[in-house]
Amino acid sequence: MDWLELREAAKALLLPPASPILLITVGVLLTLRRPRAGRALAGIGLVAAWLSATWALADAMFGALESGQRPLDAQTLRAALDGPDPPRAVVVVAAGARRDGLFEPRAERLVTRSLERAVAAARLAKQAGLPVLIHGWSDPGMDATSAELMRRVIEDDGGATVRWLDVSGGVGHAGIGQAIAWTLAADGVASVIASTHAHNMPRLRPGLEAAGLKVLPAPHTFRSADTSGPRRWLPNGDAAEANAIAFYEWFGLLSYRLPGRALAADGAASTGRPRAP
Repeated sequence: MDWLELREAAKALLLPPASPILLITVGVLLTLRRPRAGRALAGIGLVAAWLSATWALADAMFGALESGQRPLDAQTLRAALDGPDPPRAVVVVAAGARRDGLFEPRAERLVTRSLERAVAAARLAKQAGLPVLIHGWSDPGMDATSAELMRRVIEDDGGATVRWLDVSGGVGHAGIGQAIAWTLAADGVASVIASTHAHNMPRLRPGLEAAGLKVLPAPHTFRSADTSGPRRWLPNGDAAEANAIAFYEWFGLLSYRLPGRALAADGAASTGRPRAP
């Protein structure tokens, strides 16, 4: 197991449903020596497992992530394109792919979030008349990268043009921003439109800006909602998946406070790569 696989395993253990299950397990084991503390920890884990599978918590976390954002409207887009230093590319980041195919060996497909991002980026690129940069990475055990799969959707299905396919990786959105800026710098591009889920924009936009890029945000697929009634407190599978995504975004934001991960105050990310011109 390499460090990337270890990193993915660590992230999985930090996110629900694994993290509440770990709390419950540790609590049960702790009861053998310290019954009161063990029962308290197991109880906390049980409450966490319940809440992290409800829309009440998911909506609250998505609402905070998406606060203050609006979809990019045609008037704002046109003003940016006609203004000084207009955007010259649409940037989209892959959210992963997976291998399916019981009847089609080695069949690969984008996960839902990657597909949503590809469709939104293609529509925006056609509207703006701009080429697309896709950032992705090599998915372990797969023949095609998630970026390559997104290109097929954007070009073949969406009718837009993909000019850059960046699979250089990058740790966190700060590293991704630097990788994207480095790729675009070769063509003198320093102003972009960032197309991503609204809940992901609080991480992507600062990462791109820290790398020296001018960013026009184009958030899409707003997930926060006002789920009413008792059902918002009842666990269900869709809410559990939504909570895992929201927790992932919040952990990503908090990671910028760790040593070596903070975004540089002067607009240069801390990855050591040159800034875009």
